[in-house]
Amino acid sequence: MTGAYSFTAREQEVLHYVLFGHTPAAIAWRLEIRETTVHKHIHRIFAKTNTDTRKRLLDLALRLTANDAWVSAPRRAMAS
Repeated sequence: MTGAYSFTAREQEVLHYVLFGHTPAAIAWRLEIRETTVHKHIHRIFAKTNTDTRKRLLDLALRLTANDAWVSAPRRAMAS
């Protein structure tokens, strides 16, 4: 998913934890940053992906991942 958008390295880290269901408090603890900073990163991720909830963000990630797997599957089959 990160290839389709220009996320910073920190936004990618936060995105990873968000997609796996971690709370902002847990993310802040793991990354050793303030919880308000996590919220700001999440807000920027929502803006870049044109989403406004974690559910919509997860739906987008699943669609992009499924699309990448589906599109690249024929290439792998042809290479074999």
